[in-house]
Amino acid sequence: MADEMFLDSLSDMDPYDREERCRKTIRTLLKAIVMRVAAGVLLAVAVIRADAAPIALCLTGFALLLILSGLIPLAREWKKQRILLNECIAQQEETEKKNQ
Repeated sequence: MADEMFLDSLSDMDPYDREERCRKTIRTLLKAIVMRVAAGVLLAVAVIRADAAPIALCLTGFALLLILSGLIPLAREWKKQRILLNECIAQQEETEKKNQ
């Protein structure tokens, strides 16, 4: 329901404002994705370098699973924002062609 309200508010906005909002959202999503991947890599490297007990390896594997599972919704939202951004750019090009 919140997505529908957000999309409705986006459709009321100027295409240039929508583009700016999409670009900001994409930047934020990319930062979140990079941070999750970096945290996962650091955690994996720390466990590999330390001769940890099997229980520590299991807990680390579980933590890695949680970290990486958070990438799925982030990637979906990134893809959705890229589609919105492409639509905004196409709409801007159409308006520029009509104005010429």
